Amino acid sequence: MKSLFVSICAGGFFGSMWVSHQIVPIVGPLLWAFILWGFYAFYTELQKKRAIAEAAARIEPLFIVGRHPETDEPIYTLPDKLERLCLHVPYRRVMAEAQRQVDILTSSGNGFMSQKDETDRLPVITLFPFDGANVNETWEEYAQRVTDTIKQVRAQWHERMEQVRDYYLKYHHQQEGFFTTK
Repeated sequence: MKSLFVSICAGGFFGSMWVSHQIVPIVGPLLWAFILWGFYAFYTELQKKRAIAEAAARIEPLFIVGRHPETDEPIYTLPDKLERLCLHVPYRRVMAEAQRQVDILTSSGNGFMSQKDETDRLPVITLFPFDGANVNETWEEYAQRVTDTIKQVRAQWHERMEQVRDYYLKYHHQQEGFFTTK
């Protein structure tokens, strides 16, 4: 009984069942590492498939919003309806995240990303705090600029989408049928 306890502590239960006591300390932890690696690979693949499925169905613009460059604080003052359109990322990762999102949208088969005309593609907008002419803005002014930019770009995008009325009704308003007047 004591040798079983020692082998479980030294190499894990599974290692003690399948191999002799001389190599148990190596096999048990390796087996557990392999099992955990399998779960991690499965989980990351599931997350990737979920992100691609969400990207394929996306019809709203995406805003990559930089956090504060020194404190890494995100904007908390955005209204809920606008918050779902944003990804808050560390200041140094804004452009990398924007490229990653464009790659995901493109690989997902999103219909807006396959358009030849750049203005017909789903907008992916990057917003930096204290940028360009706004270098002296306060944190509150940045939050207001982000809100205003989101509202403006979103309104322009919906006007553009509405030009294809059937598509707009089906995907934005989630209508099941179409009504045409003669």
